Amino acid sequence: MPKRHRIHKALKNFAVLGMTVVIACLIVACDVIPHSPTPTLPASPFRQTVRLFWVNSYNADDLSFQKLRASALATLSEAGYSVEAGTLAMDVFHMDAARFLALSKMEPIADVAIARIQAFNPDVVLVSGDAAALSVIPRYPDLNKPFVFCDVVGDPNVPGLRRPAVTGVLANPHPMRTIAMAQAFLSEASEGESTAPETTNTLDRFLILSDSSIAGQSVLASIYEILREIEKESGLEPTVQIVTDWTEWQATATSAAETYDFILLLGHKSVRDVDGAPVPTEALMAWMVENVSIPIFSLVNEAVVNGAVGGLVTSEEDQGEAVAQMVVRIARGAHPSSISERLSSRNLLAINLAAARRWSLSIPIAFPLAGRVYRELPSAETIAPESGQMLDGDAWYNSGYNTGGDPGMLTEHKSWMLRGGP
Repeated sequence: MPKRHRIHKALKNFAVLGMTVVIACLIVACDVIPHSPTPTLPASPFRQTVRLFWVNSYNADDLSFQKLRASALATLSEAGYSVEAGTLAMDVFHMDAARFLALSKMEPIADVAIARIQAFNPDVVLVSGDAAALSVIPRYPDLNKPFVFCDVVGDPNVPGLRRPAVTGVLANPHPMRTIAMAQAFLSEASEGESTAPETTNTLDRFLILSDSSIAGQSVLASIYEILREIEKESGLEPTVQIVTDWTEWQATATSAAETYDFILLLGHKSVRDVDGAPVPTEALMAWMVENVSIPIFSLVNEAVVNGAVGGLVTSEEDQGEAVAQMVVRIARGAHPSSISERLSSRNLLAINLAAARRWSLSIPIAFPLAGRVYRELPSAETIAPESGQMLDGDAWYNSGYNTGGDPGMLTEHKSWMLRGGP
């Protein structure tokens, strides 16, 4: 049966899991490098060419990795480092971390990654995702090897990530804003329905659904205190269900409408089918769009692309640009210890209009006028590529949205914009 708890119980358990991850990283670091002295910080020469090794948590088809990679390579090219020009040599190792539910299970594949890094002898190692960062960096035997991480949600203060030659960009989830977004959508929908005064919907019941993957644990641990505040101060009643088996996931999602107003989706890449293989995001979201009767929101852009209504999501483009700039600084002589890690500076408001239509939701009249819009849903036979684009100012409904193809969803919103506001 799936694990079903109120937030203070479930997230307490995940807080313990998060601490276990910290302890495990400490043990691993100590096992690999016992009694290591504090390393010196050697001066780095200016490099005309750069050797870059990338360790990706998931596989080559992972949407987040593809966006990170495209943005990073574009930024490196602008700085004069490209494969085409002969100034960049790069190799990539994909860990396929969706197969693993614990860091201890990743040690063999982490050792393979380390051997690949050592054989390539890079100037900088770029690591994307919690699974790769937490399994590879603390085990790497050379404390002076520069590492730059990105797309990491969990606590960066684990001992292995606090090496002098490690820096990076942290993801920054926004559950409160995504929950507020969901409430705005549902409030707009409920106002358009004829309901008796005694049946008003307070929209205070929502299900936080996650797998038990390393990424899922990291997200839950990172938003633990925020969700506790929701429960204590706002009167909302979030419930966490942690499900890894695909059959149980389906049963949990379909029965959610009996109790909840909407689902907030967190980790989902490690949900397992009957053969123990991870269910692809496209297939998982296609099934949920078809079979779940309440709206789904998410903190992850990939879920919105594939059928969640929306959420405030991390910008992989911004993360890719930021880590590439760090790589360039290291290539030009800066030591990683002199480069402060930072939160991703931009989080995007992502909306899937087709998903909103599927659950009969209209865009709230005063919705923020910046974000990313998608117009398509996955189908059972083929998964449509994303069709959204970056939006800004008052041109978003013309550039990112085909007004001729929608039966009036944005008419009221467009009129509001043209009037200059309420």
